[in-house]
Amino acid sequence: MDLEEAARRLGACKQSIVNWINAGRLKAVRVVSGRRTGWRICVDSTGLEKQLSLSVTNLSTE
Repeated sequence: MDLEEAARRLGACKQSIVNWINAGRLKAVRVVSGRRTGWRICVDSTGLEKQLSLSVTNLSTE
């Protein structure tokens, strides 16, 4: 799914999703379509609860 859809499904802002990708917490690939680039993010349904807990643990450590 794309960045906006992943942010909506995980209940986080787009920048948080990009940060999680860069930190290795989410699996994603960079795709190119013409001059545009974007992310295709793997948010599988079996790991969704684990991925949703990222925002909870992230907030509790700050």
